[in-house]
Amino acid sequence: MQRHPRRLAILAGSFGFFVLLSAATQVPKFPGGVFKATYNTNSLALDFDSTGALNVSVDNQAYGQSTWQVKADTITFGAVTGPEGNACPSSASYLWSFLDNRLSFTAVGTGDCSPRRDPLLGLVWTRG
Repeated sequence: MQRHPRRLAILAGSFGFFVLLSAATQVPKFPGGVFKATYNTNSLALDFDSTGALNVSVDNQAYGQSTWQVKADTITFGAVTGPEGNACPSSASYLWSFLDNRLSFTAVGTGDCSPRRDPLLGLVWTRG
């Protein structure tokens, strides 16, 4: 049986390249859990639970609720219930990223209500 070391090296190198490419193109998993931010003197928290419920609190007091669902790098929030003037009747989608223990959002499209959009886009959300 004749061996072809050059062909084997090329095949091994190609396999390694495709493994690295595959790992590099995988979408990260949404971290879930509790994320906090500060707005003026208020402490805000988003609690993404494992069932798809989102609980919002202000200064450790329940403030509002919604739902969340992730597909790849997009998170879709359901309608938000909350105090009068701070509810959002429809769903909205955002791109999400998680780096250095910080969760950030980028709006997808326009037209989301400001009680949800402004804190998501304007604050630094840190795990904890």
